[in-house]
Amino acid sequence: MADLSNDLKMDRPPTYSSTDPTAHTLHQFQQKSEARPDDPYEVEIHASSKGSPSFQLKNKGNTLYYVGHYQKIDTPDLILYAGYDKHGPQLAQASFIPDSKDLKIYIGGLKTPAKDDWDIVRSAGGGMFKDPNHRFETKSSNPAERKTKYYWTKTSDRKLGASRWSPRDYKLVRESDEEVIAVYAERHMGSWSMKGTILFREKMNEFAEMASMMVLLSLLEMSMRHGRAINRAFPSTNSF
Repeated sequence: MADLSNDLKMDRPPTYSSTDPTAHTLHQFQQKSEARPDDPYEVEIHASSKGSPSFQLKNKGNTLYYVGHYQKIDTPDLILYAGYDKHGPQLAQASFIPDSKDLKIYIGGLKTPAKDDWDIVRSAGGGMFKDPNHRFETKSSNPAERKTKYYWTKTSDRKLGASRWSPRDYKLVRESDEEVIAVYAERHMGSWSMKGTILFREKMNEFAEMASMMVLLSLLEMSMRHGRAINRAFPSTNSF
């Protein structure tokens, strides 16, 4: 397969003022045209335009979020915006840690979060024949718990809607009871636009849902970058 990396135009990094505006809570940005869908429900991941690595996240045809992709020093690798493009309010960020499978995410409206504002997502338990779990924790919906721990891991379980042939199907698991909370399945369906769907099997609070999506989107982006690197080194191979 020909090297497509030069055809993928990265978003222009956002320009920040010298001081951040007042931080906003997430619910101020999440003004949707209709009530939040009942569980279970799906979020579709679409390419924002042909040849672009950036995504739009949709539910029932409504665009909820835009995901900007960046590869520049001192710029987050991913930024989640409310609405259909990068001109919407910023809701979350993800930054990859060089030479590591770990990453960090920030949920909130600050454009330049402080070091303590970031949450580390740890890669754990991987091996030669075993895929790692990417573990993180978020604010809990359970009044008895301050934090709830989750992890994303690859799956080929057909009962969950995954494919045994896809290298990028994932499940989100709650650590306390090993319950599968969400499943991501690649769904190209012969379209350049459609990438996959996230099926939320259980309702999460907005903070936890957004953190879960940012971790998943980061894993997909890391996989795509790895695929493009292989494609450059071995042009005959197939990538995402």
